[in-house]
Amino acid sequence: MKRSLRYLAVVLVAMLALTGVAVAHTISFPTSITVSRDPSGAVERGTTVRIFGKLSSDKRNCYRNSKIKLIRVGTGVIRTTRTDGRGRYEFFLTVRRTARYRVRFPGKVLNAVHPHLHTCEASSAGFRIRVR
Repeated sequence: MKRSLRYLAVVLVAMLALTGVAVAHTISFPTSITVSRDPSGAVERGTTVRIFGKLSSDKRNCYRNSKIKLIRVGTGVIRTTRTDGRGRYEFFLTVRRTARYRVRFPGKVLNAVHPHLHTCEASSAGFRIRVR
């Protein structure tokens, strides 16, 4: 009799667990961003520089169609763009003076339906363009 009651209790707990009751959770997916430029090295004033790179993550929705900001340090955001389906992005910038820049993915929310929160973490990378 005791064995039957234990078995019934286990079955009842299993059935309750499988009824589809959502368990609240938060998941944050890491990202990383690369940055390169062409031409590299010091450039002449008025040169148009291609700034490009890739946003990466194990979660595909973190790098697809994601907003990337180009920031001139000390000035703020000077351009924005979106990544393609592979996480690639690019900017074209005509430079007038030496400056430091950053590319930044500010992160994004993938799913905020209560009680779940799925987000992509922010990432950034910096570089300098020297004008002769």
